[in-house]
Amino acid sequence: IEPDSIKSLVINDRYIGDAWDFKGKSIDYLVTADHCMVGFDRTGQYIELPASEFCVNKRRVMMCAGTRSVPGLNWTDDEIRLYIWLAADGTIANTNLGRLRFKKQRKLEVSRALLTKMRISFSDNKQKDGSTCLNFTVPAKIMACQIKGLDRILLEVNQKQFEIVLDTYEITDGHRTGDSVLIYSAKEREIDLLQEVAVLSGYRATKYSRQGTGFSPARQHQLTVTKSPRVTIGAGVNKPVKVPFDGLTWCITNRNENFLCRRGGKVHLTGNSHGSMPDDPNSLSI
Repeated sequence: IEPDSIKSLVINDRYIGDAWDFKGKSIDYLVTADHCMVGFDRTGQYIELPASEFCVNKRRVMMCAGTRSVPGLNWTDDEIRLYIWLAADGTIANTNLGRLRFKKQRKLEVSRALLTKMRISFSDNKQKDGSTCLNFTVPAKIMACQIKGLDRILLEVNQKQFEIVLDTYEITDGHRTGDSVLIYSAKEREIDLLQEVAVLSGYRATKYSRQGTGFSPARQHQLTVTKSPRVTIGAGVNKPVKVPFDGLTWCITNRNENFLCRRGGKVHLTGNSHGSMPDDPNSLSI
């Protein structure tokens, strides 16, 4: 994946005709019949076809993420871990005083070990409610960033560093199920940023939002992050459906002639309908 700019936005105020609709666990699209779809066929051959051909009675593999060649964030692995701990379970008081408060013994043990490894002095205070509060001075590098809601500096992480972010969230505001990590937050901005970083790091990431989860009446958000960036569609009942459409449509043009699109909290790679795509998948840039 590489950064690209939109050359133009092509809008049809009223398209009347066939469209292809697909709603799966990881991909959601509604495209016109001539929209350029990109993916792989069942033999692994890269293909680029109009939706009217791509979506008809064929098993296809679609991409939901890509990777970048970036040096990474100029932080140590432990600085990244501490930043995520503070974002998920911490508070900041008195300018640079950080507090981590836990009732769960596992979280307490891991955070104590991290602070000790980083040679950060901390006080260990038992609270009346049975929780334990760790107080310490937050390193200046971390204090320079937005902590709650996360900072866009995270977009600088490389793939290895994102794995550290993901492993830390598994302990703090998430859990692992199968080959996926589920992350929970009431802060939508945080989930959106994590999804962006995940997709740029080669991980499939799907966002869900709902009102009232049983433990809070507030709107809550969940991000499901999975190692595999590919999804198979067109198998069994998991098929696109041709539907009549009457309404506004749009597409962009850009230098690389393909882009990542999010719809319904789900991300997939799609193509321009107004340009020719490269035939060699090894030269494909997003």
